[in-house]
Amino acid sequence: MRLKQYITEGIREQDIEKLQEGMELVYTHCMPYINDLIKGGFNYLRKDDQLLYSGRNSDSLIINKKVRTDRKPSDMKVDLHKLYDDLFYKRFKVHARSNAIFCTGVMMVAAGYGNTVYAIFPVGKYQVIWSDDIYDLYNDYSVSNIIKKYKDLSDEEFLKEMDDKVISSYHKGDVMKAIRSKNEIMLTCKSYIGLKNYKFNRVARQYIEMNKDKFPEKEFFMEWYNRYIGL
Repeated sequence: MRLKQYITEGIREQDIEKLQEGMELVYTHCMPYINDLIKGGFNYLRKDDQLLYSGRNSDSLIINKKVRTDRKPSDMKVDLHKLYDDLFYKRFKVHARSNAIFCTGVMMVAAGYGNTVYAIFPVGKYQVIWSDDIYDLYNDYSVSNIIKKYKDLSDEEFLKEMDDKVISSYHKGDVMKAIRSKNEIMLTCKSYIGLKNYKFNRVARQYIEMNKDKFPEKEFFMEWYNRYIGL
């Protein structure tokens, strides 16, 4: 039901300047991410070439937030959350469960979290950790079967099996492959900018596709918007 809202919600004329301001923020602070999209062959017309999306509890058109360093799980048991955090840190030197924002390349999935979907743009240096095989670590059937085999989460055999069969399936980097995988993406960065709703996302994707790394100065952006997007 939420996704329908994002698809049908238009951009009000008075919000166009706000969108341009948001794109200026993105192109000022998030160029490592933008450049990685471009290098990855980002194509607006390709269905799987989306942006990073996350459901957030906010109604603002643009958000600019720090990433929490002490994230607590909403569904996963705390002991498992800590175990995964330790295993990811051991392999990638990143606390990927407690010091990350969870994203996906599928807007409908992001719509299940928070009251608003945002296209997420990491500020400055960032990293993504993701798996080809595991859609969602919390709900993965094969992972659950491994956990059921052991009573003690500190058992060395359990930890080895988790590392060999689960954590080893994860990759660090290549954001376009991560997005195209349609699986859960753990994004680590100090802060991020978010642009609200489906229409804003469409404009951002099309701008990146057509203009690459060209800075969206107001006059240029407005001329481009009126020519290719319109109201």
